[in-house]
Amino acid sequence: MALSLPVLHETASRNPLQAEPEAYRITVQLSPPQDLEASAAESLITRVLGRWVSLGRRLALLVLLILTVPLPALASGERPQGSPWTAVRVLYEEGAQVQLEASSTSRIDLIGSWRKSTLTVLLEPHTSDAHNLNALEGIRWWGRAIRVFTALYGNEHLDRLSIVTLIRGVNGTSGDITVSFAGDLGSRICGVTYLNGDGDEIVSARVQISLRCVGSDMELVRVVSSHEFGHALGLDHTDNSQDLMYPYVVRGSRPSTLNLYALAVAYSWLRGGTGDVPSSVELPASIPYRYLLDVNGLPIRMRVTILRQIDDGPPVTLRTILVEAGGSVELTAEGLIYPTDAAGIRFRFEGWWDESGRRISGDARTTLRPKDHVTVVQRYVTQFFVRVERPVDPVSGWFDRGTRISVRIDEVIDFNNGTRLRFVRWDGPGNVVDGSVEIVVDSPISAQAVYVRQHLLRIAALDDELSLWIDEGSRVSYREVVGRTVVDFGNGTRLSARGFDVGGQPVESVEVSGPMELRLVWAREHLVRVVREPIGKVTELWAEEGSELELRAEELVDLGNRTRLAFRSWAGDVAPSSPVTVVRVDRPLTALARYAVQYLVEVRSEVTAYSGELWADAGSVVTLSVPEHHEASEGSRYVFVGWSGDVASDERTLRVQVERPLVASANWLLQHRVLLEMGPLGSRELWVRDGELLIVPREAIVESDGRLALVSLGTEVMRVVVRGPVKVEAGSVLLLERARLSVDGPADSSVVVEANGLRIEVAQGSQVLLPEVWKVRGVSWRGSLQTEGDVQVTPLGGGDYLVPLRVRTVRVLVRDALGLPAPGVDVRLVNDAGVVESYSVTGWDGVAELTVVGDREKAILVPGGSAVLEPWENGAVLTTSDGLYAIVALSLAVWAVPYLVLTPRLPPRSRRGSRTDRA
Repeated sequence: MALSLPVLHETASRNPLQAEPEAYRITVQLSPPQDLEASAAESLITRVLGRWVSLGRRLALLVLLILTVPLPALASGERPQGSPWTAVRVLYEEGAQVQLEASSTSRIDLIGSWRKSTLTVLLEPHTSDAHNLNALEGIRWWGRAIRVFTALYGNEHLDRLSIVTLIRGVNGTSGDITVSFAGDLGSRICGVTYLNGDGDEIVSARVQISLRCVGSDMELVRVVSSHEFGHALGLDHTDNSQDLMYPYVVRGSRPSTLNLYALAVAYSWLRGGTGDVPSSVELPASIPYRYLLDVNGLPIRMRVTILRQIDDGPPVTLRTILVEAGGSVELTAEGLIYPTDAAGIRFRFEGWWDESGRRISGDARTTLRPKDHVTVVQRYVTQFFVRVERPVDPVSGWFDRGTRISVRIDEVIDFNNGTRLRFVRWDGPGNVVDGSVEIVVDSPISAQAVYVRQHLLRIAALDDELSLWIDEGSRVSYREVVGRTVVDFGNGTRLSARGFDVGGQPVESVEVSGPMELRLVWAREHLVRVVREPIGKVTELWAEEGSELELRAEELVDLGNRTRLAFRSWAGDVAPSSPVTVVRVDRPLTALARYAVQYLVEVRSEVTAYSGELWADAGSVVTLSVPEHHEASEGSRYVFVGWSGDVASDERTLRVQVERPLVASANWLLQHRVLLEMGPLGSRELWVRDGELLIVPREAIVESDGRLALVSLGTEVMRVVVRGPVKVEAGSVLLLERARLSVDGPADSSVVVEANGLRIEVAQGSQVLLPEVWKVRGVSWRGSLQTEGDVQVTPLGGGDYLVPLRVRTVRVLVRDALGLPAPGVDVRLVNDAGVVESYSVTGWDGVAELTVVGDREKAILVPGGSAVLEPWENGAVLTTSDGLYAIVALSLAVWAVPYLVLTPRLPPRSRRGSRTDRA
């Protein structure tokens, strides 16, 4: 009987397939007997394809397990190609399209087990060595997988199960399990295993591999061989679509932990179990599902990643090690790490930890047997070197970061031998509080408790004794340590300490190098008082009795305010007049130093030859004198201008009484000579103040010996700031005459003078400088030249000249249009410049008089008429349009004509009738 089941080729992604798969089958045959009813066989198959059925004691049962793979082109004789198919749940329908779903179950069914620990496998060799070797390789996978499994998960009883492979015709003739190649096992069948057994005990097994299925695909040979050998060991199928024991070929599959755990259960009899084999087993949660061999059929290797972490910093990957499953790796860490770029820092190994934070070991060298990929962490703690120097119990060592160290500080360490140590300061982190310092170690620390060594000094002073602790190496003066160095009797006499007695001689100070006992030396002294008169300053000093004392009076005592004292003599208990004298001190003495008061008289002068200082006694008279001029250099001089300061005067010589410090400033004015060279007129000099602006015109009028001259000094005006002597040379010299020209005519007229080809207009009565040769060319008045030709002037003496100008009166008769005299008419006399020189109005007789100045032609203007007045004419007649009589006559005519024309005429009176009387 045969049963066909659909199979799909596995895909790499193991996702559900949408393609249309071909159906393959797995066939199970039961024998003997050969004539079993089909219904019985089908019933057996439906009980999970190969479950053992007890047919009685030693019932021979042959189970034929057939593994199939997709053969998409069997009809054409092609070998199967491509990757494994993903196994999914099968919905059986013979020859129809099927759909599969991925399965990852951790359950597998069991057939039984051998009751022997050594199994021999006999290979019926094929003509192809490659087929033979790869078939044996698939069988050997199980021996390797057993070693990996027991190394990782225990169940060491499986290690007792050994598999011996033989090859017929080479090294064997029989075996518990025979393996052979068959040309064709049926449509889409890749392998078949025939099992013989009794109950759940396997007695023999025969495996066949379809050459038609595997072809030349050696991976397929190994996978089919290994799968079928799993059946021979007692394993049934699993629904895990990734597993080697899946009913369909899974390319790349290898024996898994599920397979080996099932064998451990089936062969539990190797460790003393009952030998009962359950129908199925499930992989415990403590054992992860995985292949136990890699793609090359070798034991899998576990990845061990080693990290290093310092304090709470981020871990750093050091290296990764691959360990064969079941093997071990020795983990080694440096116990101490010293960085090369930092002093006083190191890192102390704390232990090994895993990823979950569990401590593995505290030893720097430990052995790890990984059962899975694992990450281990070397943890280090930062340590800093701490050195604390102190006289007693110094601290020196390495401390973890954050450690708190308490250091005790004694204020005094006494050696009880006159020597001790006194605490001075703490050089380091932290502060001294209540005799101790707490240090928080967060960096290398070098600290020191600084002490100074002291020695005990005992000093005997008169009837007293002092005990002092003094720093070693210090120099101690008796004045500093003894409270009373003088015993004053109050009468100018006293006892004074002279120093420490060292070798019979008094010394000022001693250097302390150890404990010492000292005694003070005393001497009798007398007071010597030196009084400076007249300021009354007193200097007191004590001199030892019997000594000679040199008294030295300063010859001059500067009082600091330009006042001083000048020594004159000694008085009192000292008679000599010399500033320096020697006296013998046998009693208290008083010496009077007599001084005269002197004041400083200072003369300040820009001319240093006349500046200076002198000291004069108070009340004395000094004379100050300077010259009027002081030559500074050629062409420059200083001119004295007066005294200022404490003395104010214009006199060059002064007598001043000195009653206080005086400052007299002699004031000078610096002048420079300006020399004007004028040719025949000689030269002239002018003294100009330093820094003054000198303007030198192009021309200048110079008077010399009563003569005037126009001197040409240059082509343009020069401006010079005088800082030294200046010399100006004249280009030309023109002699001048000073003249005053008066006009015998209108006061506002001016005179036109010609000299050297030039004409100038000079207001009459003004004084002007003219060249020695000059002429009057006329008189100008009202903007017009009133005369022509040379004018003969009349000298009046003293440079005064009179210029004649003709003035006459002209009668002008003005008539109207009717020839009648025109009264009230404006008459104007206009010169050639258009200026009105004279103005008049005609009278009733039509006559106007005009004053005419000069001998030039002029114009007479009236309304509606004009005439030219020649120089020789004395009268003129003009006609105007504004005559009064003409206007009156025309006005009467204008009124009379309309009257005569428009007045009506009366008819003649009738003379008929009587005669009327005339009123």
